[in-house]
Amino acid sequence: MALILDTSAVIGWVELQDPAIIQALRNHSADSSPRVHTVTIGELERGVAQAADETTRARRAATLRFAREQLAPLPLDPDGDQPEAFGQIAAALSRKISHNDTWIVAAAVTERRHLLTQDAALAEKATKATTSPGSFAAWLNSHRYSLDIVHVPRPPG
Repeated sequence: MALILDTSAVIGWVELQDPAIIQALRNHSADSSPRVHTVTIGELERGVAQAADETTRARRAATLRFAREQLAPLPLDPDGDQPEAFGQIAAALSRKISHNDTWIVAAAVTERRHLLTQDAALAEKATKATTSPGSFAAWLNSHRYSLDIVHVPRPPG
């Protein structure tokens, strides 16, 4: 199944070279290249802008360049199901995850991609929203969508 990487997964892969992320990429993206959402590009841009020193800025800029050039950012699609998915997810999670993460989840759902993340809270809360009875689970079912999350825990330290 195709993957969409959230910001934590991009950083885990590119900057941290986390072997668990690299293995998850091997396991889940054999049939297509992983992608990112435009929101992830914005978060990476913020990281470059907030870098405390030139070494950090250069490392973050390289990650941003890689994401832009190699991970084919998916746009925010105002005419498709992304906005509706965002609204359903945001309502189900009641601001328990950020709006940025909610847009990324909405893209994963509507693009029919597994979401690869190192964010434990995002993985837990989004999974719970899909498995709990309620309007989000009903919306997923009525639109024949699903939310599949590949959570790779961050390495200690």
